Formats: sequence, structure tokens, C-alpha cells
Amino acid sequence: MLRKPYTAQAPAAQRVELYQKFGAGSWRYVETREVALGPEPQWLAFDVTDALRFWLAGHEPWGFFKLSPHCSCEDDHSTAEILFQIDGFETFRGDMGKVKMQGQRLPFLLATATPPERAAQLQSPRHRRAAADTAYCFGTEEKNCCVRKLYIDFRQDLKWKWIHEPRGYWAHLCTGACPYIWSSDTQYSKVLALYNQHNPGASAAPCCAPETLDPLTIVYYVGRKAKVEKLSNMIVRSCKCS
Repeated sequence: MLRKPYTAQAPAAQRVELYQKFGAGSWRYVETREVALGPEPQWLAFDVTDALRFWLAGHEPWGFFKLSPHCSCEDDHSTAEILFQIDGFETFRGDMGKVKMQGQRLPFLLATATPPERAAQLQSPRHRRAAADTAYCFGTEEKNCCVRKLYIDFRQDLKWKWIHEPRGYWAHLCTGACPYIWSSDTQYSKVLALYNQHNPGASAAPCCAPETLDPLTIVYYVGRKAKVEKLSNMIVRSCKCS
């Protein structure tokens, strides 16, 4: 979606939240964004992958999103409305109105899909071994570099009491051997592995490390005010030898 130019005197930015229609009369939190307010238009992007999967699974006949200002019930000065406008929601009348509507840049949803023949290749053992992700590692007894399940309880394991929700999450970890040319995506990893094979005491071997990580949304309190934040790189989805 495109934020229209904003010229009024106001804060430099506004925090907004995107919600997904979920069931009858309820909304599910998707993501938070800090939107800069300025004279130049700005494209705003949200990751709605989970919402799209939910709709494609047939859980909802129609998909709706709602953009709301971030508002703390404990804050009397919080903004109750969105300060900026999104292009594409204006209505015009008459013949000139149709021309103006054609010039609007409407919000859009960008989705990518995998053709059936490509999906079959991704499920082949040869390809899956190169992609050491959760879809492969959790369903096999692979001994080499792979994602392993690991659940972390914030209070018990880390002694963190400041995170209100969730109480814990599946962080996962990367572990396993990295033999010669196993999941190596660079020539450096291959050379290092081969060098270590011939000189075991001279150099460290390639190690199994995270390749793809997902964020985690948490709820915490500052005083009596609830805050929602997205922590980046918290969940391991795939591993590689490097």
C-alpha cells in the first residue's frame, strides 16, 4: 500500500498495526510498522504469508485486513486514528472521476506459487538433502548438519520475566557433522572441509550454522502499558555448513 504525501505538522512517525479477519467479529494481530510521515509518498509492505496460507486452506471464505493505530489503553495521549492516508480508497464522481481513479495506486497483494513439477523436485531426496530445513530435518534421522528441535522457556531456561507472551517458543538449533561438500554453498566451505580432512589438527572444520531465521512476536509490559514487538532472527528454519 502507498502512503500519500503528508504535509501537516505532526509527529515524525506513527506506529500502526495490521490485523487479519479471523472468525466472526474478531481480528488477529499480524504485524507492527513504524510509518514515517513526510512530504514524499512511501510504499508500506507487510508480511502476510501466514494469513494467505490460512485463507487458502479454506478457513475463511473472504480475506480482510484492517490497519489500526497503535494505541495503549493506559495512555491518555495515544492517537485514536491514523494520521496519514492510503492511496486507492478515494471515490470520485463523473467522467473525470473515472480518470482520477485510474491514476490511483491501489494496495496489492504479491504472492508467489510453486508449479507442481517444481514442487515434485523439491520433495526429491536429492534436493531435500541440500535444503537442511525443518520440513526435511524433522522427518528424517539425518546425522549431518540439520535443524534440531529445541524449545526454550523464557522463565525456566533464561530467567527472563519481562516477556509476558509467549511463555516460550520453538527456537530450534543447528547441529550435526559437516563432511566434505555437505550443504556447502560456497567454494570456501568446500576448500576448508577438504583441507581439514587432510590436516585434522591444523584448522577448524566447517560448522553447522543457521541459514534462514524467522522473527518472533512478543508481548511485554513497560509499567502497566502492554507493548508488542517483533524480535528478528529468533527461530531457525534452515541450516548450512559454512
